[in-house]
Amino acid sequence: MIPNRALVVSWVLYAMRFVFNREDIRTLVLQTALSDLPGLTYGPAWTPVDGAGEQALLAYVRSQALAATGPVLFTASNLPDPETYETHYQTFILDPRSRLLWAIDPSRTAAGREGVYAAPMARFLGDRLPRPYRLRYVPVSATCQTDENDVFCQTWSLWLQIQAVRALGERVAVPSSQQERYALLLTFYQDALRLPNVCEALTHQYADELVFHRTSILQGARVPKTQRVAFMSALRAVDPCAVLRGMVPEDMN
Repeated sequence: MIPNRALVVSWVLYAMRFVFNREDIRTLVLQTALSDLPGLTYGPAWTPVDGAGEQALLAYVRSQALAATGPVLFTASNLPDPETYETHYQTFILDPRSRLLWAIDPSRTAAGREGVYAAPMARFLGDRLPRPYRLRYVPVSATCQTDENDVFCQTWSLWLQIQAVRALGERVAVPSSQQERYALLLTFYQDALRLPNVCEALTHQYADELVFHRTSILQGARVPKTQRVAFMSALRAVDPCAVLRGMVPEDMN
């Protein structure tokens, strides 16, 4: 019994999502994509785990509001769900020129309503901004995350941040069909593989996920006990970077 392609693709994507959680990778992607824009500050990727983490993030935003002379880009996720540990990534652009904190929630609808995922971190910051700063949401032509099967918030939020900072206040053009959106997202991933350290990070992350999720992988694939060692060896032998480079948009579903 050998792993089928769908299983391999699913774990490569799972690992790539975690690669895009990393602050160093997010900063690298931003700096590369926005190298032609001067005066940007590339802030941290905050993943608060408790109220103290929220307060530390708030202190950072307030300090930047006082000191920054150009746009400040940073990321923040919600506090993790206590049962599932799931979270939701949002990105932000603090603009001292307009005194606005632009919030980017990839599940927020084109009509400006909360989407399939809540974004309390944006509300938390918006309610506590120093005057005269105000919170605004970056407008989009279509919703990136339209259902809970789309778990690419860490990636959508980064892509939207890149588009938004190039034309602050303008509506970001997002493809209306999910197939086109996934084609865009896949290209974003494949382009990132060309950057230093990203392929290496994916390779290590993929290997780590196979170790951590070994039991669920074997049970989900219904691998007989006598074939489990060979099955996992075959999965480990996969080059996740080559798989990602060879993917097509339909693989993202």
